Amino acid sequence: YACPQTMTFAHHVLGRWELEVAQVPGAVKTIGKLIGVPILDSASLAAAENHFRAAVSMAPDRLIHRTLLAKCLVARANREKGAQHPDADARRAEARELLAIALQLPVDDVNAHYERKDAERMLKQRSLIQ
Repeated sequence: YACPQTMTFAHHVLGRWELEVAQVPGAVKTIGKLIGVPILDSASLAAAENHFRAAVSMAPDRLIHRTLLAKCLVARANREKGAQHPDADARRAEARELLAIALQLPVDDVNAHYERKDAERMLKQRSLIQ
């Protein structure tokens, strides 16, 4: 049995891994497969979103979880934009809401400090979330 804080941290770490690896360029993933690193293909933005949603639900007062969920939603919307996916606009709208809420939350560690700056930047550069 893991304590809720440990589970929140686990979802956060898994979400970050999924988010970062899912955004590795296709050519790098292909090279990874050729040299025996197929794990690069297993990450997905959908899995990252699920982990960040779990982290937000477990610790709604943590700025970092909301900001990373917003980044994930923007990444998914941007990936879907070319196909004019019906959920892309809803994802961007949710990202804006998450960022606005995140900016109201306390900065509780150095990582949150940097995520807060990212949240401010994303809201100022509306092209990132529109």
